[in-house]
Amino acid sequence: MPSFRRLRRHWGIAAVLFVTAGLYIHVFDHELVWDEQTLTAQRVVTQPSWKHYGQSFQQTHRPVALLSTALDDAIWRGWPPGFAVDSLVYHLIVVGLVYRLCRRWLEEFPSLTAAMVVALHPTGAETVHYLLGRPDLLSVLWMLAALLAWTGGRSWLGLAIFYGAFVLALGAKETGVLLPFLALLLIGSGEDATKQRASLLRWLIAVVPAAIAIGLYLLTSGSPWIRGLGELFRLNWSVNGVAFMTAVTIQALKSIFLPVDLCPWYEGLIFPPTLAATAALLYLMFIGAGISAIWMARKRTPLSALGGAWLIGILLMIALRANTVPAPVNPLSVRWLYPGIVGLAFIIGGLLQEAAFRWPLSSRIIAFIGLAALIPLNWQAQRAWADEPTLFQRASQCNPGSASISLQHVRALEQSGEPLEAGRVLQRVIQAHPEHPLVISRQMQDAVTAGDVVRAILYAERLAQHAPSFLAYRTLGDLYALNGDSQKAIPAYQRALALNPRDMPAIAGLGSLWEHQAQWEQAIETYRQGLRHHPAAANLWFRAGRAHEQAGQLQQAEEAYQRVIQYDRYCPDSYLAVERVWAKMGQAHATGRMLERYSEITGLRAAPRSLPDPRDVPCGAESKIMYARPVPGQTPPVFAEPGPLQPAQP
Repeated sequence: MPSFRRLRRHWGIAAVLFVTAGLYIHVFDHELVWDEQTLTAQRVVTQPSWKHYGQSFQQTHRPVALLSTALDDAIWRGWPPGFAVDSLVYHLIVVGLVYRLCRRWLEEFPSLTAAMVVALHPTGAETVHYLLGRPDLLSVLWMLAALLAWTGGRSWLGLAIFYGAFVLALGAKETGVLLPFLALLLIGSGEDATKQRASLLRWLIAVVPAAIAIGLYLLTSGSPWIRGLGELFRLNWSVNGVAFMTAVTIQALKSIFLPVDLCPWYEGLIFPPTLAATAALLYLMFIGAGISAIWMARKRTPLSALGGAWLIGILLMIALRANTVPAPVNPLSVRWLYPGIVGLAFIIGGLLQEAAFRWPLSSRIIAFIGLAALIPLNWQAQRAWADEPTLFQRASQCNPGSASISLQHVRALEQSGEPLEAGRVLQRVIQAHPEHPLVISRQMQDAVTAGDVVRAILYAERLAQHAPSFLAYRTLGDLYALNGDSQKAIPAYQRALALNPRDMPAIAGLGSLWEHQAQWEQAIETYRQGLRHHPAAANLWFRAGRAHEQAGQLQQAEEAYQRVIQYDRYCPDSYLAVERVWAKMGQAHATGRMLERYSEITGLRAAPRSLPDPRDVPCGAESKIMYARPVPGQTPPVFAEPGPLQPAQP
């Protein structure tokens, strides 16, 4: 009977979790979308190395989030919905922890309402469905666990749990840095002076060792956190910079409190100059007034004060991030708001507790109406993550002036087998942004795919004119060479290398042109300059050896080919080349052992040519753009980057 009564006491939160799980039923249809595919293909997320745990794919220190996704892959064996299913489980745990923390101060109904705000708010759609939302989920989860341990008693076990959860929250995302301030805010809330002194001592015991340990770790590991702290001194602290942070905060608050439209909330936010100073002043006043109100309210309504401090801290971190990186990484970028929803839930729970005593019926009716309005908003937000075309269609609607996102929408439609719709969207983008570099580049690629090199050259020339860069000039050189116009290709490659001397494709392209014109000294000099920047590039050593051999410099050719073997001992043509050079030099030790090594690697009988052939692809994969005309309907590798530099294989 006691167990049944305990179960009846928790029927409310059980119903909330059940409704939430049913609302997110589409997680079982989840597909890897956008950069999720890239991350999982590179195994950075699913099978990270120790280096990745130290510095993740976004140049931030989030080893706990990486570990969770690696566990997802181990459990689900690469099943795409598995990532979203586990994120939903974490989301349900967050909802349960919000309820438990609210019950420290609130009655049942306000606690359930606060939990349902977190469960049903549409910002959770991106956080649950998108793999890169995992850091926000886990950071919030461990922050709530730490606060539960902090408010749960005076035992040393509670301190140990707080300390461990603090470290895990920091390891999930940088928002965990707010925990000590939130714990300090709760010291002495509603307690007498003696208990306040005991709580302060407890806070010092818990937080100071953690701060020292984390500080020593950061100093010894060279973590990206150090660079992140350094960014604070490079922020735009001018009036315009603070005004920009004000605009970001306003947009974030609007999306949190009125989530009717979760479009990107800080792309292109600019205040008029006449309002910039006023906006900056109001922003500073808002922060000061908010902190003062929180400190004064912490004894009467500790949960509302906690929610206000939580929300202000998250908004400050969002604004600082926007000041440092003034363009959203994600077309929607809603997941960053997820931690702020917890602060909103605490504020609503505290206010509802106060209102329930005065207007019990009215407060419940308003709460039900508000929660009911969140359900269709959440359902609509989830639909954006059904697949890539839907995602980028939504992103294009939110960013109608963004050519980049519109072109990604075109690419997603093409990959999903909708060429007619992709063509219509592309024509609209071309009409809206005829001179945009990305649009010109896309037209150039389409011309190459169709086999119309002349038209592609016209687009490439426009690209170099409107957006001059090493990539534009290198592409122009590729197309000139593909069209057999070496006289124009050579200066195009030279301009590309003047802007970026390390560009491997431009080095290889220019060197190949010199070889085709039998200008061996120019080719050797080009490859020599490339090797200064890429001393372990087996493909450049192979090319240099070929040019030396054609120029009759057999000693230098042998040395270059031996370097190829040193950096890539599985490159078969290098053994044939060394054997050929030895034969030309009349070396007595040329006994055919290099030919035997070639046969071991390839399984073929060695048949060396008497002269090197420039049509051979050197070791270190790169495209044959110089020697093959494009085939209509098939994209030649004109814009392909070279393969990785070839290190010595084990």
